[in-house]
Amino acid sequence: MIPKKNDPKYRISVVLDLSKNSDQVFINAVEMAKTINASIEVLHVKPAIDVVKRESQFSAIDTIYKDDRETRAKMHSLIQHVPVGEELPIAYTLVYGNVKNTVKEHLEQHKPDIVILGKRRNRLGLWADSLTDFVVSEAKTNVLIMGEDHKFHTFRDLNLGFFGNEMQLKGLEIIKDLKRDNDKPVRLFQIKNQDASEPQQENLWKKTVSYVFTEGSNAMDGLVSYVARTNTQLLCVHNKAQAKHLVRKSNVPIFVMA
Repeated sequence: MIPKKNDPKYRISVVLDLSKNSDQVFINAVEMAKTINASIEVLHVKPAIDVVKRESQFSAIDTIYKDDRETRAKMHSLIQHVPVGEELPIAYTLVYGNVKNTVKEHLEQHKPDIVILGKRRNRLGLWADSLTDFVVSEAKTNVLIMGEDHKFHTFRDLNLGFFGNEMQLKGLEIIKDLKRDNDKPVRLFQIKNQDASEPQQENLWKKTVSYVFTEGSNAMDGLVSYVARTNTQLLCVHNKAQAKHLVRKSNVPIFVMA
């Protein structure tokens, strides 16, 4: 663990599968932690059945012990990517068990302010990750979902966007810390019928640009297209069902607000 002089304001849990894109997800988490003054805990859950398979009890114990050492070495190596002098509080946890149940129990016990995880493509090149859907549905905190192509050199001066009318206060505090010293207008995306009220967020920011789409079968596709065209770098969403839909359709990081 790397000590930090000031007590962190937030706690970030990074759920990693140690696949090829885990390095980038972790580096992005570090950049976010630096911006909002947060500690980081890396969580990796490995199904024991994937390790021991059909071995005997004694050989299974040896296999798990060996795998434990190798996996912890990988996680330690990942953490060493943090440049010397950053002084971020970083810890890591390795657990063998059912992935979904373990992640849920871990989040309930540790109560992080933000959960960060990546999303992966299936063999057809489409976004598909049941763990991502599960965490978005079950987590009682903010969730940041990133793809393998998302690389943040910094979280400062981001082009931020919001989708929806409502605003959650817990997530809002984090976004305001991300917006500190950032004078760029906030992009407000909304799908509504003609009688719907104006977005509440317009009163929260000094500068805003609104994009309103008429409710219909193609509204979400149009919104996703404009999110990309406006170079929105982080899209904040409060509705979990809409967030899961956007994770599949959009190539922009999605911040699901608690």
